Amino acid sequence: MAAPRAVVAALLLALPGLGVGFGVGVAAAVPPPPARGASVLLEPGSGRLRVLPGRHPNAIAWAALTDHSRAVGWAFLELATNASFNDSLQAYAAGLAEAAVTEQLIYMHWMNTVVGYCGPFGYQTPYCEKLRGYLQANLAWMEEQMASGQRPEYWHQVRLALLQLKGLEDSYNGRVAFPTGSLSLSPFGFLLLQLGGDLEDLEQALNRSAPRRPLGSGSCSALLKLLPGQRDLLVAHDTWAPYQTMLRIVKKYTLPFRVAPGGSAQIPGSIQVFSSYPGTIFSGDDFYILSSGLVALETTIGNSNAALWKYLRPQGSVLEWLRNIVANRLARSGAEWATIFTQFNSGTYNNQWMVVDYKAFSPGKAGPQPGVLTVLEQIPGLVMVADKTEVLYQQGYWASYNVPYFEEIFNASGNLELVKQYGDWFTYDKNPRAQIFRRNHSQVHDVDSMVRLMRSNNYLQDPLSRCRGCDPLQNAENAISARSDLNPSNGTYPFAALRQRCHGGTDMKVTSFGMASTYRAGGRQRPGVGRRAPLPLEHVPLQPPAAHGAPLTSGSSPPSRSAGTEPRATPARGGRSSIRVRLSRAFFWGGKLRGASAAGSSFSLGLALGGAWEGGPGSAPVPCPLYFSPPASLAAHCRPVGCPTLRMGLCPRCAAVPRIRGLCPQPQK
Repeated sequence: MAAPRAVVAALLLALPGLGVGFGVGVAAAVPPPPARGASVLLEPGSGRLRVLPGRHPNAIAWAALTDHSRAVGWAFLELATNASFNDSLQAYAAGLAEAAVTEQLIYMHWMNTVVGYCGPFGYQTPYCEKLRGYLQANLAWMEEQMASGQRPEYWHQVRLALLQLKGLEDSYNGRVAFPTGSLSLSPFGFLLLQLGGDLEDLEQALNRSAPRRPLGSGSCSALLKLLPGQRDLLVAHDTWAPYQTMLRIVKKYTLPFRVAPGGSAQIPGSIQVFSSYPGTIFSGDDFYILSSGLVALETTIGNSNAALWKYLRPQGSVLEWLRNIVANRLARSGAEWATIFTQFNSGTYNNQWMVVDYKAFSPGKAGPQPGVLTVLEQIPGLVMVADKTEVLYQQGYWASYNVPYFEEIFNASGNLELVKQYGDWFTYDKNPRAQIFRRNHSQVHDVDSMVRLMRSNNYLQDPLSRCRGCDPLQNAENAISARSDLNPSNGTYPFAALRQRCHGGTDMKVTSFGMASTYRAGGRQRPGVGRRAPLPLEHVPLQPPAAHGAPLTSGSSPPSRSAGTEPRATPARGGRSSIRVRLSRAFFWGGKLRGASAAGSSFSLGLALGGAWEGGPGSAPVPCPLYFSPPASLAAHCRPVGCPTLRMGLCPRCAAVPRIRGLCPQPQK
């Protein structure tokens, strides 16, 4: 099958004028990997669905994957469906096709991120039981709504999203059969890969003993910059996330669904380009370029008011990842997007959303036209929306940095109490990133300068990166692109977000008026460093380890700090190694791949070896049920065995070392 030119054209462009770091020469040094394609066909006689390699005429859906992870840090997926088939078949087939070409990446991403979540021997814990009950009740309530015939446009898109997810899960597990009747989704199956943001709040509402979200933890930076003379409007986004999540896919979906079942009108957002992850059918970062002319992005604001968790109920709510998908598909304007998204507020994955409508933007026109920027903020029990085009034009920019803008949201979500306890760090105007954006936004005059600002972390020299109550004073969390791993492990910090963590700004995306019209954007995939960073990005403490998808090599232990010194690297001890991951790579969506720079082309993540895979040094193997298996296509490369032990977080069906890049666990001894 030929390389998926459309998705490469939509995703890889080297624009003139870009600085060092968007690189030259990789195209010659690293040949592009072969594309992997799959088509889903309907057998005329039996009516059964078949998944076949390559691109076939009359297919219901087809997908093509080119894995440029080693060269630019990303894989690229193009997925499309055939409008001549009904929407339900298209949606299910879309999931089948995507899993067929990404199953190896799905396996590795699962192992790197959620393999131990509520399983295999944690199902019976009180939190996991409550979570299972909540998800099952929510799915059952949505089934009732889909069958009711009310709000057909909304619930049609919900059903299509769930069918797509069902197809993804069925294809991965080698069970291809279009579902009849009610949908059956496992709460702890592929649904978990969609719930990353929602789980942050469900953990707190359901009283998980150790919630994953540290106090004050940021999740993303965003900047909308109106260039001088209003000649362009740039939209940029940094994802802040654990480094275990850096197995990434840029996706282009072309899904010509109907607005309503049985109708003829096509959804406005039928074409979507977005940054994403294996096994995930939406962005999660979030960053979308849509055929409706909208660009939607968000940063997380969270909720620190425990009294609001009472609004989280499985009935009457749709989890954020689904509301996100429905709004992206149906909305034609920012105001419509907000109206659709506001319905059935789940109170989970509480974000500030920015929806830019490039149809309302006129380059070079001094006066603002309403509708260019719509801002929405959600917390449990409350959503606020406003057109902030005037503010954008008056300030020349709009910045988002994990602090609520609307005063009512700010107060209701518990931020006043945090300000009283910890000071200005939790305020909207005096937060470190608020001040850095206010000081530096005027430095942005084109895409290149936007990239530099959004990748910046000059925490050792920048006075705005200082942390009151911290020792050392300068803190790598206080930058546009965080590097929490650079904070010394033995420092003193007033709250958890400022400590050393395996967390930081893992990417950057940027688009413009002209680029978005042809589904183009650009960016980089790796944690950022300042021009005078104290050490290269190669001493990152990573627990749990993320070995899947990267080769092992020697490395060093994480940075530590002696009294009166800056962070330093110490020799490796205690049998630790590291994995070296090629992540310092630039990409542009739209054009010819030209390459990536060699400078800073890799970094190491700490990997605990030996017994740590099985629960800690020296821990004994434990009995377990099989709860997540390697892809069905890998079964031929492994000798089926029973399930005597937990190994690498899953019960293997494979006892022999496979011939496919070590994706099956090592043999039991």
